[in-house]
Amino acid sequence: MVALGLIGVLLVGSALAAGRLWSFVSAVTNRNIFATVAQAVDPPAGSVAWKLRHNQQVNVLLLGYGGAENDAPYLTDSIMAISIDPVTHRVMEASIPRDLWVQINAWPAGSRSRNHYGKINEAYEDGLAKDSTKLARYQGRDGGGHLAEDSVTAVTGLKFDAYLGVDFAAFRDLVNALGGVNVCLDEPLIDHQYPRFHGYMTVDFPAGCHPYNGDQALAIARSRHAIEPDQASDFGRARRQQAILSAIRKQALSVNGITRAPQLMSALQQNFTTDLSLGDMSALYSTAGSTPDNAIEHVALTDSDLLDGYFEQPDSCGPYYVYLLCSEDPTYGTIHAYFQNVFVPRDALAPKIPVQVANASYNSTQLGDRVTAILKPLGLNVTTPFRHYYATQGYIVDNTAGKDPALIEWLQRFFGLPVVTHDPNQSSGEQTTGVVVVLGRDYARRWFGLN
Repeated sequence: MVALGLIGVLLVGSALAAGRLWSFVSAVTNRNIFATVAQAVDPPAGSVAWKLRHNQQVNVLLLGYGGAENDAPYLTDSIMAISIDPVTHRVMEASIPRDLWVQINAWPAGSRSRNHYGKINEAYEDGLAKDSTKLARYQGRDGGGHLAEDSVTAVTGLKFDAYLGVDFAAFRDLVNALGGVNVCLDEPLIDHQYPRFHGYMTVDFPAGCHPYNGDQALAIARSRHAIEPDQASDFGRARRQQAILSAIRKQALSVNGITRAPQLMSALQQNFTTDLSLGDMSALYSTAGSTPDNAIEHVALTDSDLLDGYFEQPDSCGPYYVYLLCSEDPTYGTIHAYFQNVFVPRDALAPKIPVQVANASYNSTQLGDRVTAILKPLGLNVTTPFRHYYATQGYIVDNTAGKDPALIEWLQRFFGLPVVTHDPNQSSGEQTTGVVVVLGRDYARRWFGLN
């Protein structure tokens, strides 16, 4: 969650000397302490604190990078978009893979560098680089954060209100300052190629919930070459990072976290940056403290849903011989639509009506599986997908006799398909209860950005 950034507020709320507080706030926010305190009391319109007070959605980008201990210190190893809905008191954590190939527009239109492409983890580094030809927004201390924000916005459609950046040293020291964290793994994690300085080492973590120190938590978050297929996947890595952030959040909000405020301040001051004000952090901290775990949705863009992975293949969106992830929809329209609808109304979810996806398009043999994969994290009771008879136009079959109108309304809005009360072309494997979403050629074309 937003635990890393909210540590700053925990520190501010503790009984610390004013001189130490001045130093900390100035270092991590680059703001004058008096202006910061004034904004905390009366937040300006449009700020994070103001939006939360007026029940408006807030989006924050979390960035994790190697720092001085890494050969490429400002490539973001971890990128996570956080969306907070104060109306329903829910939070979404979305992991964005670092290998996603995107256009990075840090330069004015017409310049030679305007059409620069690269992996999305390069955006923070490009924004921090000293280059007077870049746009003003991407200059200075926050230039990297702003360029990373705008690059992720182009993919997801989420407009970010702020960013938080933390390097490996701060992450490790933060976990140690908290006295370690309790992280739960659903299966073992063994990686014989975990980077260590200029070589490799083996890391081996068992399944289950165990306490880990800073180095161990960092290894769990960073591992990319696990021998277990699920752990080696983009989704497995995203799931581990989200589990660690959840553990940090719990520990930071505990009494133990508050008593360790001085150590936390020292861990973060030199290796943590943000454009959040003190008032914004305070408002986020209050939100985090009142958000239960079951109100947090965990989603990830992976090659099993909205992305495809390529290496040495002619249909890749980038250069050969480099592993890349490309959006199935090069216009990003499908991804935008997904993130616009991640908070499914609670009354639509409560009845737990089974929802089945049927691929009737033949544009892609994987479409049913991919759509099912993006629906599961949203809380829907999704069942096993199947192949349907070919259909030019898709539709939604409501077998519930109107028992869950809120669910039908959401599905109709999300898919843009008409609703029928029986399937005129019922196929083998199709459920006769609940709801069936039949994806025809029309929806498949939208999925691939062809409409």
